[in-house]
Amino acid sequence: MAGINGNDIVLIDAWPGPVNMNMSIPTNGFDSSREGSGNCVTEPLFHPGQKIAAYNDTTTNPGYYICIYLRFVEGSDYAYDLNADPSNAKGLVCHLQDMSQHDPDVWLAWFNVSTDVTNTCGTLCTPVAMAMRDLSGGTDSTAGGRSPEWGWFWCGGVCPCNTSNAAGTTDYTRTGGTFTTDGSVIANCQVGVVGSGSNGLRIGGYDFSLPLLPGPVGYSIVTDA
Repeated sequence: MAGINGNDIVLIDAWPGPVNMNMSIPTNGFDSSREGSGNCVTEPLFHPGQKIAAYNDTTTNPGYYICIYLRFVEGSDYAYDLNADPSNAKGLVCHLQDMSQHDPDVWLAWFNVSTDVTNTCGTLCTPVAMAMRDLSGGTDSTAGGRSPEWGWFWCGGVCPCNTSNAAGTTDYTRTGGTFTTDGSVIANCQVGVVGSGSNGLRIGGYDFSLPLLPGPVGYSIVTDA
């Protein structure tokens, strides 16, 4: 199975709302489950859809990245907890398309996401994000006694994975692993969202010969292998 390292991808932010360039990162970082991070909570600690930009100063991929605050909802056709390991199809998310089937809080329609290709806009539009850590969530607010969980997602810019040991940096590791792809990613070309073959979402090369394909979600600087 082909793959590509998260450090070799740049994402295009296509989510609604401005990016706050001056807001500091959450207490305990984006990929922490500890108090103040805003992850793994059923009541949001930040505004739904809040986007924060920060600088990654690792020598691998220095530059700015954007993280967005979203709520994970399990898809009815791909009912798995969200796994932030990028090597599977359970961490890449898109906008949850049919809210009436999943959650009564329709006011959050743009900020509910799922890993389920059937229930999301993964094959229809461009917004895509990658979870910073594991999350769980029922298919509605009371399913199985569990509520959908809020958390931070990488949605734009360079990979947040910071492997630098420089003073003042935070070690984000979850998005720096190997993303499983469909084998069609080409160096220095755009990438898109494709199905995983098991109803999940996966990164693939963007095919400009198909005019009805949703727009690209990012760029790759290497060919998958």
